[in-house]
Amino acid sequence: MTGFETKYRHRRQQARQTWFPSDAPEMARLQEETGMVLRFAIGDPPAELEQDILQEEEASGPFLRIPGKVRDTYKTLTFKTVAFWEVVAQHFSVQYVIKVDDDSYVRLDRLAIAIGQWQAIGAEYIGCFKVRDNSENRLRLRTHRWYDPHHELFEGDASFYAEGPFYVLPGPTIDGIVRSGLTVRMGGPNEDIMTGWLMKAFNVSHYDDRRLCYKRFCDPALIAFQWDHSASVHTTARSTSVGGDAALSVSPAGASGTDQRRDKVLPSQAGFKGHLGQPGSFAAGGLAGVPRMDDGAAAPGPGPEPSGRQRPAGDRGGGSARGKARGKQQAPPAKPRPRLVRLSDEMMAFFTNRGISPAVVERNGIQQEKRWSHKRERYVDMIAFPYYRNGELVNVKYRSLDKEFSQVPKAEKVLFGLDDCAGASEIIIVEGEMDKLALEEAGFRHVVSVPDGAPPSVREGALPPPEEETKFAYLWNCRAVLDQAARIILATDGDAPGQALAEELARRLGRDRCWRVRWPTADEADEQQSQAGTARKDANEVIMKDGREELHRLVAAAEPYPIRGLFKISDFFEDIWASYAEQDSQEQGVSTGWKGLDPFYRVVPGELSIVTGVPNSGKSEWIDALLCNLAEQCGWSFAMCSMEKKARDHARQLLEKHVRKPFFAAQYAGNFQRMEPEAVQAGLSWLDQRFHLIRYEDDELPSVDFVLDIARAAVLRYGIRGLVIDPYNELDHQRPPQMTETEYVSQMLTKIKRFAQHYDVHVWFVAHPRQLRDWKGDPPNLYDISGSAHFINKADNGIVIHRNRDPARGSLSQVQVLVRKVRNKAAGTIGECLLEYRRATGRYEDAGQS
Repeated sequence: MTGFETKYRHRRQQARQTWFPSDAPEMARLQEETGMVLRFAIGDPPAELEQDILQEEEASGPFLRIPGKVRDTYKTLTFKTVAFWEVVAQHFSVQYVIKVDDDSYVRLDRLAIAIGQWQAIGAEYIGCFKVRDNSENRLRLRTHRWYDPHHELFEGDASFYAEGPFYVLPGPTIDGIVRSGLTVRMGGPNEDIMTGWLMKAFNVSHYDDRRLCYKRFCDPALIAFQWDHSASVHTTARSTSVGGDAALSVSPAGASGTDQRRDKVLPSQAGFKGHLGQPGSFAAGGLAGVPRMDDGAAAPGPGPEPSGRQRPAGDRGGGSARGKARGKQQAPPAKPRPRLVRLSDEMMAFFTNRGISPAVVERNGIQQEKRWSHKRERYVDMIAFPYYRNGELVNVKYRSLDKEFSQVPKAEKVLFGLDDCAGASEIIIVEGEMDKLALEEAGFRHVVSVPDGAPPSVREGALPPPEEETKFAYLWNCRAVLDQAARIILATDGDAPGQALAEELARRLGRDRCWRVRWPTADEADEQQSQAGTARKDANEVIMKDGREELHRLVAAAEPYPIRGLFKISDFFEDIWASYAEQDSQEQGVSTGWKGLDPFYRVVPGELSIVTGVPNSGKSEWIDALLCNLAEQCGWSFAMCSMEKKARDHARQLLEKHVRKPFFAAQYAGNFQRMEPEAVQAGLSWLDQRFHLIRYEDDELPSVDFVLDIARAAVLRYGIRGLVIDPYNELDHQRPPQMTETEYVSQMLTKIKRFAQHYDVHVWFVAHPRQLRDWKGDPPNLYDISGSAHFINKADNGIVIHRNRDPARGSLSQVQVLVRKVRNKAAGTIGECLLEYRRATGRYEDAGQS
């Protein structure tokens, strides 16, 4: 609310020149297009100012008058607030009442997005609930302007009232307070304390949204920003993707009277026309409201759940019952509630000694907090690196000066600096927060740091261990930003873990758009420089020892991974030497788990294996057994598109192979004892981590493009190493009329091979043979596959699975694995082996193994 004395008039003028509707027609248009109603709210002014009020209303639009002889003074602010609520309840039906100080700049386009998010999650009392010290002198001193005798109400509970300059109240609660006839007797200037007390008394849940904080040391200017009206001001706030802008630039009109209305961004101008449904009520520059929406009204994607009192478990909204029953409900990530303060001189010196300026530190919102130190077994001050996504704080990473690290337990993992990269076509990924800050000093703003550093160095000839696969969940959580980047520069550390991290990031993000920074090594320097120690490990070390210009030069000289479609032999020198030194055994593949088969066939990432055999020969069973071996021995995970099996039955068969016991006490189990419930539980947990099912739930058949799209997502989200497509004839094979089946199969297999090579994923593709005439029980060959000879021509490996059906030829449990094609001679050769199929468990064993 604003007073009407002359000293406040310039505030209203500057608001109208920048963000507030400038006249009555603009107010009406905003209300019609967005459902927002904005008003300056005033109490009873002196009689001598009535004519000035009328003139200003005629020129700039109506005020919202608060009757009742409530004067605009600090001493009456709480009473004036309740009187305003009575006016709102009498004349409007609103979902939200939003209070904004008249010395604030508000981004209405960003506010429109936030309102939709609040509606989607059912947020009620919304504001910046940062922790404050209620024992501070300004609240206790009777002579102070903001003295309030009721501050003790929130002793130890201070975060339950929002900061006064900008907060949001639920309209229905305001109606209830007014209808209750409650008389507020608190008095005093601090209507924010009074409001928080009432919300607590009415059991209204609070939602801590730091986008509403205007102070620099909190989370500035994402939606609202406080300016100094005494002179022209230019402020660049934190970057954010809320509303689609990278930064907020505010230039209010100052003493010069320059017209700044060109900077005004209204919701309708930013693509939010009709976003909030039918017109309702909204007042700003004083208080504001947002209209209620029908249950079916659309809103943007849900944000975080409000804190405080929880909503009923069945009142979350969204999703069908079938969808909810399909998978287990996972607990939402923890929301950080830090108690941050500005960096001390000692903490700031930590950054300046490492080449990071205070301006860069403050722009990234870095502060400090007292945290428990496991090293020292006491609370110590730690640096707090805030992790934001779309302006929302989702995690905080802490670092002590002696390099003890921690994060908010169970918080969502995202990249540090993510909002700096919203909409960026080029993104730089580094290994630590200090490297991100160093690159910003060197002139690079679109930089992010991984939250957990690098995984351990990969052992010689080994693939990444399975426990490291979970460390890349942040890529999936940040995919909306990463997917927009056409060029990703990997500037991870130059040591072995850093290079392992770069390789895994390139594999998951796609090598075709990745570039890499090479840090100086002693081998690359001349002898004199080498003796001086010019080897550098990371960006922060470069800026500390060599300066900003050298760091900028090294990043600008990043090399591609490599140039797509055009290569020099030197681009592969590292891979060739690594292969020669047997440091990379992927070319030779990994063991199948069967000693008799390994000399002929080993599994190589990036290859395509075609598997065929007559019906009921056990092709799918053998592949499932192979995958279980790889999961148990190598920690691999897989995506499986098996259209002929129900998910329940497929999981049961995999479970039997892993537990090595039958699922049922049925005839097929023989003398084997059925698996115990504890084994089922443990086995299901193991399966859930390693096998991911691709299901097409519509009536139509899935296309190969659909399968590969989902598999790409599985690489990013789960780091899968293998893909099964079983079988070919269960895919949708619509093709243009002029295209032959041979041409179609060739193009399809080319897509699959490119996927395998691009993402280092081994693909098993099951294809049935055509109907064999006069078949006498012999195994088919690869050219018998129905559809095209390209199944054998394009494959890296061709395998025939054949089960003996004639007791005269041997055991009926005997299975032949005939390797009929091997392109990579380092991984195998043409040959065959015998396996014994154990029907009770579904496992295969080397023939002759007891």
